[in-house]
Amino acid sequence: MGTKAQTLGMPLPGTSLKIVDANQTEVATGMLGRLWVAGPQVMLGYIGEESPCYCVNNITWLDTGLMGSLDDGGFLRLDAVSNNPVEQQNNDEDEKGSES
Repeated sequence: MGTKAQTLGMPLPGTSLKIVDANQTEVATGMLGRLWVAGPQVMLGYIGEESPCYCVNNITWLDTGLMGSLDDGGFLRLDAVSNNPVEQQNNDEDEKGSES
């Protein structure tokens, strides 16, 4: 537990984070990749949409669509959004609105 400047902090108890590459393989500490989250508070997705979750070793991981890294203390840094479906939908709606 604790705080660290320029990070989002550490996950709450019962929450797990991991950073994975394009092959869904966990990357080394400090490396940039996609943020996956697991825990009892993580939803399985939206009704009628493809689930952004993956089951690995009986743990359901949510692919957040966020890019980030974990340092050696377990503190999370975010870098960018990568193929986030909600963000993409909002961008598409903004573009449609500006065309009118």
